[in-house]
Amino acid sequence: MTTSPVAATTGRTKLGLVCALLIGMTACKSTFNDIISVDPADRVSEGVLFNDPNQAALLTSSAQGQLECAYSDYVLTLGLLVGELNSLGATQFYSVDARRPDPAGGFSGQYAVNDCNTGIGLYVPLSSARFFADKVLTTLQGWTDAQVPNRSTLIAQAAAYAGYGYLLLGEGFCSMAIDAGPELTPAQVFALANDKFAISIAAAQTAGASAADFLNMSLVGRARSRLNLADNAGALADAQLVPASFVRSATRALGNLLRENQIFDFVNKTVALGLGPDYFDVRYNGVPDPRVPAVFAGQTTTNVARYTQTKYTSEGAPIPLATGIEAQLIIAEIQGGQAAVDIINAQHAAVGLDPFSSSDPTAIMNQVIEERRRAFFLEGHRNYDRIRFSLPLDPPPGSPYRWGGLFADAKCLPLPDIERLNNPNLNQ
Repeated sequence: MTTSPVAATTGRTKLGLVCALLIGMTACKSTFNDIISVDPADRVSEGVLFNDPNQAALLTSSAQGQLECAYSDYVLTLGLLVGELNSLGATQFYSVDARRPDPAGGFSGQYAVNDCNTGIGLYVPLSSARFFADKVLTTLQGWTDAQVPNRSTLIAQAAAYAGYGYLLLGEGFCSMAIDAGPELTPAQVFALANDKFAISIAAAQTAGASAADFLNMSLVGRARSRLNLADNAGALADAQLVPASFVRSATRALGNLLRENQIFDFVNKTVALGLGPDYFDVRYNGVPDPRVPAVFAGQTTTNVARYTQTKYTSEGAPIPLATGIEAQLIIAEIQGGQAAVDIINAQHAAVGLDPFSSSDPTAIMNQVIEERRRAFFLEGHRNYDRIRFSLPLDPPPGSPYRWGGLFADAKCLPLPDIERLNNPNLNQ
């Protein structure tokens, strides 16, 4: 597998780390001995960082920063694949928008090769974030509490972000390979995510209050991955421990390309992307649902209706990563019945919508699925929900695509050719 540039900021300190080789691929921008362009006084070598316990907090926050950058890309790319977003004429988005992602790379396969926050890069940034978080976690585990203050909290943090790296790789890609290993199914990747979340949860419980956010983040993440594995009992047990008010977001910031909110950049700031038709005017009992805020922004020069979103109001708007709302909807999905109705109505009341009422199990489950569509709008959940719930592709495969050709039937992103060609376990 690969690594790629990481940049994160802790106070005034900027860390630039690197792009590891794609198993010999020369297109990689640098190695662990190189540094992304930063102020000279801030430059440090990889050897110093990973051999100096004094750098533990910086390494851990950098792992978080790299995953957060990749997550911004994930929400954008999977939003295109599932139809939350549509291209308004920006050609680099056509292949994913039309559900025909190209694993060969190049212009039509940018998801496979591009770096973080370049528009539609995903494989390199996300696998990089996973790799780096794992490396930091292993390093922290090799140090001692005497060497590293708050080591348990840092382990909980690094393991939580490593867990999300695995979880998102499993949900976004049709298959995966880890560290040049064999091809894995999504279920096998979710099992790896569970292992990391378990490490985070144990460390957070040892650390206590200082790691409460990472405890809840990992409980939500493990509940999600367990749900993906049909371990409903385990998912329910985790979700029930998370406060309904909990929110852990991927932080974003204006003025640094690696830190900007991709959704705002491409939907609001430019005219590259707009909302998909299913999100133009989402209502409940005739009332607009504030969880799916859409604004008509006129016709484009190619006479396409442009709808923008106001969920994220700036380049610096954070993107929810793990929330109590997600935990509650996992509980609703598993328990069903009146328990699910009560959870739905609590969430409706919080946003000023009428209550939902039904005793029919199918109607209740359908409403849970719809609540997830709305509550997790532009948060990266909808595409894997389409897989889990066997939801139909819309438009159907074979339908004309606005910008040429036909819609295909991809529900996930193929493992890129750069992995298949450079991984000795896959190219035999």
